[in-house]
Amino acid sequence: MGEVYQIDKSIYLILASALLGCLLIIFYVFDGNLERVSIVVITLILISIMKKSFFNTRAILIFFMTFICSSIISNIAIYYYVVNYRENYIKEYNIDEEKHNETAVIILGEGEYPTYTPIMILKNLYKEERLIEKTIAPIKVFNKKIAYEDLGRSKYNDICKEISDTLQIRLGMNYHLYITFLESKPNFYKEIIEIKKSYDKIILVPLILSKTKRYEELLTAISNDTLKYEGDIKLTPLLWNSDKLANQITRKVLYINDENDISLSGIVIIDSKNYINNRDENIFYKKVADKLVDYGLNSNKITIMRGDITKDKLHSSVHRLQEEGTNNIMVLSISSISDDIEKKHILKEIISDISREELIRISYIDGWGIGEDLLNELEYKIRLANLK
Repeated sequence: MGEVYQIDKSIYLILASALLGCLLIIFYVFDGNLERVSIVVITLILISIMKKSFFNTRAILIFFMTFICSSIISNIAIYYYVVNYRENYIKEYNIDEEKHNETAVIILGEGEYPTYTPIMILKNLYKEERLIEKTIAPIKVFNKKIAYEDLGRSKYNDICKEISDTLQIRLGMNYHLYITFLESKPNFYKEIIEIKKSYDKIILVPLILSKTKRYEELLTAISNDTLKYEGDIKLTPLLWNSDKLANQITRKVLYINDENDISLSGIVIIDSKNYINNRDENIFYKKVADKLVDYGLNSNKITIMRGDITKDKLHSSVHRLQEEGTNNIMVLSISSISDDIEKKHILKEIISDISREELIRISYIDGWGIGEDLLNELEYKIRLANLK
């Protein structure tokens, strides 16, 4: 009888551990009702396991082995579901097939979903080639979920849309502007199908500082004629060599610094991990640094933080600037028009902690934003491309 009881306990433990592993992956990935149900069931299972006193070595070994196997299987199942998921994509632009004499201008951004959309975020994460990236995708998407819960909404796409609308007014009726993204809606590859039918001339305007993996894939698609477009696609240059954009960021720094002496300020430039060519990115950072030095900032009070964003790294950069005699520190994250929501969440938390601990004012500049300098640069590049 006792042996049967032990078998029953073992079967229960295996089933409970397997369900726990599956529910944990569901909790990591999904929000809303699925998240709430998973929390309740996980809690009930853990209470049940503790009540049944599964604390011997054999039981603990069974628990962890089953839990890990279940988590791996659940992760694989979600991977295949997401990869094979076919979204009912509704096109943003319904264009008549009659040929237009005007020039189509496509503003292109990396893109980010305004609200938490787990399936599509996972789809983007699964595009990574490395197996480890696919394996830890649920953890990465969980970090995104926390960021969305904290900040509510990503404004990246809204900023790009505002730029597109403003440029349409500036450029006038001879240009038709469209906004598309590489990693969110409206998706470039979906929208170009309709746009290319109606225009003999398309100008592609990337709101991107330097080459990313997704941008390289786009260039390959254009060069290999994967887009199957018989007309003329012109690309405006990436923005790493833009003096106007560097001027815009310099003005933002001076504005935030207000009436304080710029020579007493310190700058931490946050490096990006997304770009393939660090040389281009570094040239842009140097442009910004040189312009700030021209306004009186000591070059010793400008530092670049590279690699992963951690509290220890930023703390170290802040300490170094404090040793140079700074009483006001600005963190510049200027590798994109706006930081993605996860990066923004991490930086805001770290800056808040360091500012409180060190009793020092730390300001955070989140991307380039919208400004006259950037708009003038884009307008000039579009008109120039149209003349070629």
